[in-house]
Amino acid sequence: FYVYKLILTPTFEKRIKENAIKKYNFFFNTKLDENFNFIKKINLKNRTPIGTKYKDITLLGDKLQIEIEDNEYAQKLGWIIFSTGLLELGARGFGYVNAKFI
Repeated sequence: FYVYKLILTPTFEKRIKENAIKKYNFFFNTKLDENFNFIKKINLKNRTPIGTKYKDITLLGDKLQIEIEDNEYAQKLGWIIFSTGLLELGARGFGYVNAKFI
């Protein structure tokens, strides 16, 4: 019996934020201040890792539900993630984002 538990650490949240800021700075040719809260909550949506074939290996991924903070900078980064994808391999569809506006 296999038990799967993804540990959503502050390091993971930091990586998401840093990657989104990097994309924002690139597209808008600016330097965004990094002293703000970005992610309010992250929930894991799958019970086991999702495998996808890529270059003769299987990459494992997860479905996440991320709630973004209400501040201006967090909302700007939310739009960047929605437009470009989350983290790496976005061109391959690995960072696909489906937004739910509330």
